[in-house]
Amino acid sequence: MNDNNLHKEHRIRVKKKFRNFGLSSFEDHEKLELLLYYVIPRKDTNPIAHDLLNEFKTLGAVFAASIDELTKINGIGIEAATLIKIIPELSKELVIQRYEDICLDDYAKSRDYFSTLFFGEKTEKVKIAFLDDRLYIMKCIDLFEGSPGSVSITARKIAEAAFKNNCEQIIIAHNHPNGISTPSSADIRTTRELYKLLSSIGIILLDHIITGGGSTVSMKEIGALTLI
Repeated sequence: MNDNNLHKEHRIRVKKKFRNFGLSSFEDHEKLELLLYYVIPRKDTNPIAHDLLNEFKTLGAVFAASIDELTKINGIGIEAATLIKIIPELSKELVIQRYEDICLDDYAKSRDYFSTLFFGEKTEKVKIAFLDDRLYIMKCIDLFEGSPGSVSITARKIAEAAFKNNCEQIIIAHNHPNGISTPSSADIRTTRELYKLLSSIGIILLDHIITGGGSTVSMKEIGALTLI
């Protein structure tokens, strides 16, 4: 049996395995191997999948890599790199749509929501979710962006955005692309100052979510805002 027939039969088995058991039954390299079937039709994608993981170390890091970084891997052309980048972007869109009908009324929902929105971000950003009286998301936007490890937050811009969106309740979130999710003393100090300034003009800062190092923290949940 020639190599083409072997690859064809192997692909049939892998696809059948997915249909029967889902991705939870797959190793990380098998997940990438399956995905690449749909953009690399006649080549064994198993070695390419292993090369991706060897280079980027984790499945998440593969999807977070830039197109330029991905195309440096042997066998990954612009079409394959584009497909890989579509996956996290599509995942974000699905999460956003799912949360359109869910209120952020507990810490887990807030953490899950923002951890997905920040997936793959390489620069530090501040996002703000505007909530209605029932804590349903009205809108979520990027308001600030900086280099990794440094971003500026001002009460004035937050207040302007809240008033523009006719909103009195907000949750802010930011990421630590090269760090951990544990809030720093500066994070805590800045958040407390923001809370006081915003509350003085009728805007309630409900929480501050921080993502980084593969985890997400609610400052309210861990008691970092108890002295407000």
